Amino acid sequence: MLERDPDTGHVHMKTFKPAAKRDPKQLLSEMPLDPKLRSIKELQDRERVRPKDKLDLARTPPFLRVGPLDPILIPAETDRSSGCRNAEDDRAIPRLVPDVIGAIVNTESPLMNQLFQLCQHAQIHCCENPACSKKRSELAELAPECDWAPFRDWALQLMACQLTMIDQGNFTSPVLRMSHAVMACHFFLVRVRRDVSMVPSTKLAGPNKTTRAVDAFGAFETIYWMMTIEHSLDLLAIIEQTWDPGFLPGAITDPDLTKASQRAAEAGICPNRFWNLTVAMEREHLDIPAIAHAAARYPQLKHEGHEACTPTFCTFTVLDSTRVKQCHKCSELDDDPCKKEGKPLFFDPKKLDESIRSGKRTVWSTAPGEPKVSQEGPYVAISHVWSDGTGVGLHDPGKVNECLFRFLARVVKRIGYDAIWWDAISIPKDAQLRQEEINNMHRNYGAGECTLLHDNYLLNFEWADNSEGPCLALVLCPWFTRGWTALELIMSKAVKVLYKNPVEGGEPLIKDLDEEILATDPARCTRAHWIASTIIRRLRREISNVSDLAAILKPRSTSWARDRMVIAGLLAKIKVDYTMATHEITKAIIDRVWNLHPDSLLHGQPTITTSGGWSWCPHSLYDMPSTTVGDLAETGKHLVGDRTCVVDKSGVISTSWYWRALEEADTRHDLLIPNSLHQAVSVATRHAIRDWQHCMLLREANMDGGLGLIVKPVGRRTTDGFIPAQYVGSVRVRESPEKLQGTPVDARYAYNWFRIGEVAVPPHRARRAVAFYSKHNAQAPISKSSSNKTRDCSWIAGVGNLWMGDHPHEGQLLICRHRRAEGDVEGLRLVVSGDHEKKTYALLPAEEPVFRVRLVKYQEQWPPEPIPAFGRVYHSDAVPAMNSFSIFRLETDGKDRTLYALLIQPYLVPNAKQPYGGMWIYVRPDTVPLVTLFYQQHPSHLQAITLTGDTSIKRGSLIFVVDDLNASKDSYPGEGEWKGMPYVEIPWESGCVLVEVAEKKPRKVVILKRIGYVAGAVALRGSWAGTVQE
Repeated sequence: MLERDPDTGHVHMKTFKPAAKRDPKQLLSEMPLDPKLRSIKELQDRERVRPKDKLDLARTPPFLRVGPLDPILIPAETDRSSGCRNAEDDRAIPRLVPDVIGAIVNTESPLMNQLFQLCQHAQIHCCENPACSKKRSELAELAPECDWAPFRDWALQLMACQLTMIDQGNFTSPVLRMSHAVMACHFFLVRVRRDVSMVPSTKLAGPNKTTRAVDAFGAFETIYWMMTIEHSLDLLAIIEQTWDPGFLPGAITDPDLTKASQRAAEAGICPNRFWNLTVAMEREHLDIPAIAHAAARYPQLKHEGHEACTPTFCTFTVLDSTRVKQCHKCSELDDDPCKKEGKPLFFDPKKLDESIRSGKRTVWSTAPGEPKVSQEGPYVAISHVWSDGTGVGLHDPGKVNECLFRFLARVVKRIGYDAIWWDAISIPKDAQLRQEEINNMHRNYGAGECTLLHDNYLLNFEWADNSEGPCLALVLCPWFTRGWTALELIMSKAVKVLYKNPVEGGEPLIKDLDEEILATDPARCTRAHWIASTIIRRLRREISNVSDLAAILKPRSTSWARDRMVIAGLLAKIKVDYTMATHEITKAIIDRVWNLHPDSLLHGQPTITTSGGWSWCPHSLYDMPSTTVGDLAETGKHLVGDRTCVVDKSGVISTSWYWRALEEADTRHDLLIPNSLHQAVSVATRHAIRDWQHCMLLREANMDGGLGLIVKPVGRRTTDGFIPAQYVGSVRVRESPEKLQGTPVDARYAYNWFRIGEVAVPPHRARRAVAFYSKHNAQAPISKSSSNKTRDCSWIAGVGNLWMGDHPHEGQLLICRHRRAEGDVEGLRLVVSGDHEKKTYALLPAEEPVFRVRLVKYQEQWPPEPIPAFGRVYHSDAVPAMNSFSIFRLETDGKDRTLYALLIQPYLVPNAKQPYGGMWIYVRPDTVPLVTLFYQQHPSHLQAITLTGDTSIKRGSLIFVVDDLNASKDSYPGEGEWKGMPYVEIPWESGCVLVEVAEKKPRKVVILKRIGYVAGAVALRGSWAGTVQE
């Protein structure tokens, strides 16, 4: 982690001492004050030294087929005592990281089957203990909705037993074991995100090859709900990744997000206010379904008059609230003073000016009689929106409707005070004094005893004791959309909110924000209540991150655009006025707060300077992407690898990134698209990328796809491990072949610390990006001098490596062997041999090698489309040599040149994801058998591609394509003839036969078609597969 010295402004690495070397008094002071949390900490310390249960990583769990109603919980025992069965599980706790999940679940099974198997491995029992049963009933009312009943039952039982144990003071190892079961679910989803080859299906694979869809999104939301509870109890030992908006597959989340948007629209919620909430959430849109589901329970949340609003625009935000007529509260009082007196109350501005000039207050007494300035004693500040008619309105300065003032005075008296600060009467008329008071207005909220929140939307919302509805109403009310109210809220010591009294004709209820409205325990509230509370709670603490500040203010509006920058400055506690330029306020805010989220650099806007410090920073704070921490990261102590950026006093920003050197293919094939609508920025970024040898691509994850940052290294790595770099710009990265073909990570990426905003030394001399790869970093690209492995070419002879040559027409398949004694690698050609009559074939290496390899320049595109490969190279005499572990070229006597590409191993054999895939021998009469790859990109899509060929069929040709594999399970052409027969021989004139070579008992495939002509169908494993396309 990084920290900035508050005195010098320099940024450096924070050092940590192990507990054994730290002062015992300091360790004691860091113990939680809460007795419950202290007991949990002591339990964790005891378990830390206890032997861990080691998982057999070589074990392959069985493929578990289950139905949607199959229970995960172990059934209750009928002949046992009423104690908690799960509290008796004293097994050793296993070490959990994402990589060991593969020893618990069968990774070849569908996603939801794996989750079922993982939960079943936790061995949670159905518990009939009365205390646990009561807790489970309570949690069932609060937990997220999930239509997959067995999973929800499992989650509720686990949390009920764990929380009951904690409530009863039973701090033993089963508490941690159940916590580890929750963490295992998180690690499982982390693994799913990394393994991009996994199909994000919501279906369970059941008995007899049946499949049934289950509520995957509901299950994942339930996991997150459990994690928030574990986090609140300090039971999350470690998490490797926060649940950012892209954490879950879109194929699973998008349908529920669509339903949530429709549900909110049906409830009459303003779409602009609804979707603006996502800016203040760490998970952004992923939290929307919980809000929408809860909002449907409260018809009072409907926003009247917002029918024309859109997700990006609210018609009420453009209204000039300063021109709204001041409201009346006559109906709230016993008499009608406005009609009785016929004139408003007058708060003399001269008295206010005199008080300010003498260094006194701008607070008014609420006592009866002539209004006077209150110079001492506690007071209440009023926070409101002028669009409700609680501002000055069209009155002359100092004049307000008597009924409105008496209404507020009455509420203030009920709170227990007799003085009020209200901007309608507390801002002076004199221009100079007025400006000074506006700049210091937030201090009046900080000096007040409490702040009274008035909003007509809330006054029309009937209070409910569970406080879920009132809390949702608060984040959806007009008051929450205004910029100034954010400043007022964060400055206030305490906040009182007015709601409608459920008793007909009763006085509005006064509720304390922190004590009565906000949820304080995720185990005792709904997800919607917790989300809304978290959003508001961020405005009750000091701003410590610029990205948090942007997330708070971006969805809010002001009557004047300039106010937004002033509010941001005041929230950051800097001295700011309306004469300061936008970029000056932005720099002052960042210099005061200095922490940012890495996403803040991916803005795509013109920057304050073109080089050096602040060359990464846009002119306005609001041009930065807004990102905020969430439930699992508010304390920051459970995160691995805190990537918070820290800015030093000169405007240089430091943090860590995954990175790779740019390659010629990035520019040739437009894999990096400038992330900007501004032409000046796009042109500058494209120009820099053309000098690809001196550029780096920085990413949050070690794979392509999504947004990235381009920088140029400008000096040697510093002694403390930082790479000094010049900011170039943000780009959208098209996914690389590695990711598209299912590799979990991109091996080209390394991980380092960067200082961005440095100046090139010497001037205008950027360093080559590849020079910064570590010699010992396995992710570094290959160079001739990087390792012995490269020099002796032993990488070619890797286990399972199969190489495809680019010979015209026929192609050539090779396997290689590393001869250590001779220091070379031999390539052996694979030859098809077999018996035509028995239809048995094999691929065997030739006795004599055909070459010994060496690394040379590549030419020509290889391998050709559509063969799946790690990457492709392209013919160009201008392209310099680039070494690789996946492509090499062989030259024989300077004449015969062959380019060899490594084929992706998972596609060479059938597996659960591609049951019809693998290598096959393509047999035709009176011709040489051809090696063919069955490539199953999707469960319903199959291609047959030749790996070798001849003069009539070139290697890389498509033999057939099936787009509706398994489209019908009822019948297929010729069903009567084929049923019960393991293999049916078709006359050569009717088609062709392909025989798989990967198994001892080969599967047979009958293709009822002539090459180039559709004649029938495909039968795989004796079952109907689908129609063949030309």
